[in-house]
Amino acid sequence: MDYFHGTEGQYAKAISQHKIDVSKGKGELGKGFYVGNQMHRAFAWAYHKDPVDYKVVEFTIDSESLLKLDICFLDRQYAEEQWEIMKSKGSEATEKYHHDAIWSSILGGNIDNMNQIKFESKKGESFINITPAKIL
Repeated sequence: MDYFHGTEGQYAKAISQHKIDVSKGKGELGKGFYVGNQMHRAFAWAYHKDPVDYKVVEFTIDSESLLKLDICFLDRQYAEEQWEIMKSKGSEATEKYHHDAIWSSILGGNIDNMNQIKFESKKGESFINITPAKIL
């Protein structure tokens, strides 16, 4: 499976060289490292962060290995409720679900057929750091 992470150019090289630290990132579902299944959305996200120097890192995830992690699957309604809680906390939204990874829909707006995986534990961090990656 190919998943994508949009970022500022200054971070893409370290990410592609497997230097991901899940304690540094944050997003819709709290602290962690996020990838999504639609490349064009990752480019849009990266461009929004830095329209001059933006990059996307592609990860080729082995689905059988991924499913060996402790994964929490969130349905869209529950994920939207969690996102509302995160937005109300602003920069303080550092929640974790205490799993290796969280798999949910992308939140906000009507985005069909797009999902994300948030890696949040040290085991999840190790998994994404050994996953083949390249800068697009």
